[in-house]
Amino acid sequence: MMGSYLKNLQQGDWLLIALIVSVTFLIKLAIPFGGDQIFLAFFIICAVTAYGYIAGILQINALRFSLFFALIGILSFTQISSIESFSLLSLIMVTLVLAPYVFQLKEGKAKTGTELLFFRKIMIVFAVLGIFQFLIQFVVGTYWAFLLDFIIPESLYMQNYFGLRPMSYQSSVYKPTAFFLQEPSHLSQLLTIAIIIEMVYFKNLKYLGIYLISLAMTFSGTGLIPLLMVAPLLLLYQRKIFLFSVFFVSVFTAPLWAGYVGLDQTVNRADEFVTKGSSGYARFIGPYESIRDYQVPAGFEKVVLGMGAGTLNQYKHNEYEVANSTWAKIFFEYGLIGTIAYVGFLFYSILMGRRNIFLIATLMITFWLLGENIFPPTYHALILAFLIWPREKYDENAFNKNISDEKTNSADEVKA
Repeated sequence: MMGSYLKNLQQGDWLLIALIVSVTFLIKLAIPFGGDQIFLAFFIICAVTAYGYIAGILQINALRFSLFFALIGILSFTQISSIESFSLLSLIMVTLVLAPYVFQLKEGKAKTGTELLFFRKIMIVFAVLGIFQFLIQFVVGTYWAFLLDFIIPESLYMQNYFGLRPMSYQSSVYKPTAFFLQEPSHLSQLLTIAIIIEMVYFKNLKYLGIYLISLAMTFSGTGLIPLLMVAPLLLLYQRKIFLFSVFFVSVFTAPLWAGYVGLDQTVNRADEFVTKGSSGYARFIGPYESIRDYQVPAGFEKVVLGMGAGTLNQYKHNEYEVANSTWAKIFFEYGLIGTIAYVGFLFYSILMGRRNIFLIATLMITFWLLGENIFPPTYHALILAFLIWPREKYDENAFNKNISDEKTNSADEVKA
């Protein structure tokens, strides 16, 4: 099936596939740099962008190019007041991470929807791997079930992520990462994106079932947040009232039945929003408190222009932990002006594209709220592949034909 699919790809399709592979199968890997680490995926994205432009597959979008330079100028301006404390390297990294956003595929260089079809194939594999990994640890033990986390050299393994995350404190059972991903939360977030893509474009109940089972077995609450925010609205938009009712009732009665299917820990994580020291509090409440305790007392100028690029992690939080969100890092370091410029550039680039608003919402909730994603390439690569690089005009008929051709080729290969 994969063979017939790959042999029909165009040049631009391979660029989109390289982006997706870099932040799925290769996302654990890092390149040592100056005593620190940089994601291997970051170098792959830069290399793919450079190759695509030199080979004539990508072209510069003139308006996005102008907005990009305006953004970098504004971000640089906000650092004037923090010239003694800001990190030039941090500002350079922001520039390099966003630079690929000014490009788009040339007309006719990619088949419509190839990136969604390929991501779907990968996520079916990852969903099955997640289920398999969780179950196999009871047979072969933690070491073999999470082998990559043990055998990859520390210098090449991206640090400061929780690939080995126990079900609870001192538990000997670990949440799955589908072997290749950074954290169980990463798997749950990608599964939610896959679920929304399936609901919007493919509508295959069998695939949805596999995704949902794997999502439940991650025992992670982060992927559920965009799912609970987007899926009900999507069902209403599609006028699937019965499924919306089932979804609504299932969510609000979860405390009654979750314990019988082993999901009580997932449901109980809702309490983390008000529990200091929990990951939920650190992720969603801590950033507000950090701004309140450090940025606001520093004065109006720091609120408007920021505390300086790369400064957020310099502040210690004794009474609460902070898991920096994208929005919080931008606001803290670049202030209100920098935040408006950053949001304006990103949302213009995305909303002028040709994708479904529910897919955009899922990616944006994940990008802005569920972690600090300014530098990590995970969601930048998916945003580029799904929303930015493909042509602005989305041809739904061409996409449906691509799906039909892929199904036909797969059926012919099975018969052969």
